[in-house]
Amino acid sequence: MTPPWLEALRTATRGHHQALDQQPVLQALLRPAITIEQYADALQALYRPQMLLETALTQGAVRVGMANQPYAPRLPALTADLQALAPLCPPCTEPGEGEAWQAVLDPATCSVPVLTGWRYVLEGARLGSEVLAVQVRRRLGEQVPCLFLGTAEAGRHWPSYLQQAAQVCADAKAVPEVIEAACQAFRLYQHALTTRG
Repeated sequence: MTPPWLEALRTATRGHHQALDQQPVLQALLRPAITIEQYADALQALYRPQMLLETALTQGAVRVGMANQPYAPRLPALTADLQALAPLCPPCTEPGEGEAWQAVLDPATCSVPVLTGWRYVLEGARLGSEVLAVQVRRRLGEQVPCLFLGTAEAGRHWPSYLQQAAQVCADAKAVPEVIEAACQAFRLYQHALTTRG
């Protein structure tokens, strides 16, 4: 049985999740005729939001004393894939100090519920990555650089996340903050994919 806090979180983020799934750059990963260039483009599009959110989560976890429940970053795998695909995409750039999302995802002012909401989106993405990895490898071949999608290990990380989140959400007052942070993380990805140059 799904706990009430998780059901509330899924319900509140469903629209954001569906909108993100419908992004053309991500939809291309599911098409039978996907090209290696489209695959590289999708990974490139995911780099900036992944980097911003993982950085904020990792720094925030240290600040609030959650380092004993670490998030396993996926950015190194994404970076390795992009380096292998370098002839097909421009180098990734670090966001400048003035980037608006850096102010929104401020690890210096976040709380445990906020980190829990951000991690919901990151850990949920691991689940989707496994499905995408199967499709990408089937279409482009086993030799395609696929560390980011193909080594997500959601089966190990998702149960760990649920255990941590259940402890946080045992306090009903934390649930709205978790939900808002998750929606914020979805908006980050949506914004990045719709406004990229």
